[in-house]
Amino acid sequence: MEPGGLSRRSFLATAGLLAGGLALGAAPAALAATNGTVAPFRPAVALDVNGKMTFVVNLYNGPYYTFLHGWQVAPGTGPFDTTQIAAEFRFVYTQPVTALDVNGRLTYFAVQKFDSLVHGWQSAPGTGPFESTTISNLAALPGVCLDATGRLAGIYAFGDSLTLIRQHTPGSGPWDFTTIATPARPGRPAVLKDASGRLAFFSRLEDETLLYGVEQEYGGSWDTTVVATSVSDEPAAVLDPFGRLVFFARFGDILSMGQQDQPGGTAFPLTVAGEGIQGSPAGALDVNGKLTFFIRETTGELLHGWQVSPDGGWSGTTLATGLIGDVGVSLDAYGKLTYFVAIEGGKLLHGWQDAPGTGPWHSTVLL
Repeated sequence: MEPGGLSRRSFLATAGLLAGGLALGAAPAALAATNGTVAPFRPAVALDVNGKMTFVVNLYNGPYYTFLHGWQVAPGTGPFDTTQIAAEFRFVYTQPVTALDVNGRLTYFAVQKFDSLVHGWQSAPGTGPFESTTISNLAALPGVCLDATGRLAGIYAFGDSLTLIRQHTPGSGPWDFTTIATPARPGRPAVLKDASGRLAFFSRLEDETLLYGVEQEYGGSWDTTVVATSVSDEPAAVLDPFGRLVFFARFGDILSMGQQDQPGGTAFPLTVAGEGIQGSPAGALDVNGKLTFFIRETTGELLHGWQVSPDGGWSGTTLATGLIGDVGVSLDAYGKLTYFVAIEGGKLLHGWQDAPGTGPWHSTVLL
């Protein structure tokens, strides 16, 4: 079991949480403004085809932000090599989002000036350089995953609608566009596959409700339902080992978890995960099938929570201080949870478990 365990952060039965209009948390930290510093956006984290942990972050390179790509020199271990990508993107407005395509190439998505959605990809699996193209001139940052057919699929909120984008063929464009629902609210939806391999999403709408949607069949209709209200930021979502979808979302300064009552169900009973919360959560399933979350507190500390056993009780601890952004999380090649996050001074902090599924935790400043 990991060290720590904070009683005030233990899961509590939810009672009237969604009534009464909870106050919003503090605003995100201002962008860094010194050359070579990391912007306070969530790092995009992924395991590449060679088992190396990778990150993509927004790097200030005055007077613009560009992307920096980093990767382990060997699977499961540092140091990290880095290179600048997308240097021509002078006006990067959002954090990047990364995913592996069906061919094992690392790909990224980001929005730049005039709301254009850019897609970049490695020229070969596990190696650069990166090529890129604009796939929409009016879009927002999508949540992305690989669908059951091997196509990259993303969902974004722009204007008054939620839009699905999907590769026309596995591993290749052009991209198909489908409107899923209206109205929408700017912010990245959480996108993943359910236990049946169907695309599913959780997205915060204009009225701060949380919309859950699932595709009934490939290219077919979507079933949608509101599963929470008074949601304050972008959600995170995970598929648990019992085939149930789980979301984490912030309600004011409270973090709550909604868990499907059964695989394929539409009810998501809520429990409280923590208080004094700021920003947007990250969720992951550890190597032992336990749900975990990572989120920034109003004090700038990194709160990590985990189930003591699959579908069991919860514990939590503080892993780091001085956070200025949200956390990116992934399992490494050996099954250890790892995180990346921007900290004070525009630095990038990297942390990892001592062994798969257990602490203590180690950390180092990469940039």
